[in-house]
Amino acid sequence: MTEFESAVLTAINGLQEQMQEMKSDIKGINNRLDKVDTRLDKIENRLDKVENRLDSIESDVTVMKTDITSMKSDITTMQSDIEDIKENTAITRTAANYNGEKIEELATELQKANIIA
Repeated sequence: MTEFESAVLTAINGLQEQMQEMKSDIKGINNRLDKVDTRLDKIENRLDKVENRLDSIESDVTVMKTDITSMKSDITTMQSDIEDIKENTAITRTAANYNGEKIEELATELQKANIIA
């Protein structure tokens, strides 16, 4: 084998070694990419869970808004009922006072007529 052939063979062997190293590096990169892909899948799953929880919270808030609106309506109705009760109580007091005055007048008249003592 000539010196040239020997140099070419050495160069080829060197290239083969570099190619083996590059294959090893590429496998390492692929493994790292697989790990990154797995991590991204986990993150995507967690984000899906967060999205579902947010949808659930949004639905709960909508129900709560409806409940609050209903409660406001109930409170308004109760306030109206309280005003009606106040008015009716005032009317009843007026009527009771009026009846009390009339009873006193009747008692006075009965005493005058010597029907009661």
